[in-house]
Amino acid sequence: AASPLGYWFSWALGARIADSFLKNEPLPFARIPLVPSLLVTIASYFVRPALPFLFVLSAFVTAIAVSRLLGNNRSEPALTVSDSTAPGSPEIRRNAFFWNIFQTIGLWSYSIYLLHQPLLNAISLLMSNVIPGTYRPGVATFLYFIVAWVIIILVSGLWRHVFELPGIAVGKWIIRNMETRAPKGALRFNKGFYVMVVPLAVIVAGILVLTTKLNERDSRSELDLAEFLTAKHRYAAALGHYRSALDHDANCVDALNNAAWLLATAPNPRLRDGKTAVELASKACELTGDKQAFFIGTLAAAEAEAGQFDAAIANAQKARTLALRHGQIGIATTDEQLLELYQAGKPFHETADTK
Repeated sequence: AASPLGYWFSWALGARIADSFLKNEPLPFARIPLVPSLLVTIASYFVRPALPFLFVLSAFVTAIAVSRLLGNNRSEPALTVSDSTAPGSPEIRRNAFFWNIFQTIGLWSYSIYLLHQPLLNAISLLMSNVIPGTYRPGVATFLYFIVAWVIIILVSGLWRHVFELPGIAVGKWIIRNMETRAPKGALRFNKGFYVMVVPLAVIVAGILVLTTKLNERDSRSELDLAEFLTAKHRYAAALGHYRSALDHDANCVDALNNAAWLLATAPNPRLRDGKTAVELASKACELTGDKQAFFIGTLAAAEAEAGQFDAAIANAQKARTLALRHGQIGIATTDEQLLELYQAGKPFHETADTK
């Protein structure tokens, strides 16, 4: 995962490659097949148990790609990257297409490091609020991730030219004047600076405004809107706003429970997802210590939709008993009616019309 250990692992891979390359030794991952490794990494995004390893696998695939790239370019020496290359250093063909891409991204890497997290947050918030969807990761979410990183890289390149390079120039100018004690001179930027600073300023301002506005729509307001849409039988839109509520607060038990109920019982079969409903309802029950009959009843409905009728029957009985113990007669009656369905091997589905 993207944890301190994961970051250390990715750093260690890069350090190992750099050390071997500078010592002109065989690169450590160059013989590992790239395409199968890349396919395994992509598959880990869609296989839930493997999802925690996506960051580490991505770092490993990147290490393989870099090793193969450097190894291929080093195997047939031609022009060196710089005339100042130290004697005995490995030679690299400068005209290699992929080498130029890696070299450019390397030059932009500090800007990417600074900007990737706020940009990812802003793009993620935009997607969760504008594009409704269910909770299952899919091709659309994967493509969003790729597009997000393309945007991050391009904006980082612009950022480097507008802020990083001028900042370096300012620093050199200050140091030079401090060392020589020369009279103050005018610090000038070329015309390209002024051409690029305007669109970048607009982008940065837009991101700040967008993030502020989206954060104002907190979990409670998203939950209220989702419940309103549910009452209007607009279940697809409601699911999108339940997701937004959970983006703001992953432990919002009402959003977990209500989303699970919709995914289990929605009239439109295209909206139903028993497996995800069980996961959400289970989390709601866990967060409430399995003491809320209403939430346990939702878990039973989700299990019935997922075909887990033995578990559904057990939880429906548990919910009914708990509701009677707390004097919740309405909930107990509903659980009794649903229990008969589960015992007959049938899930419960709402009958209201969808819009």
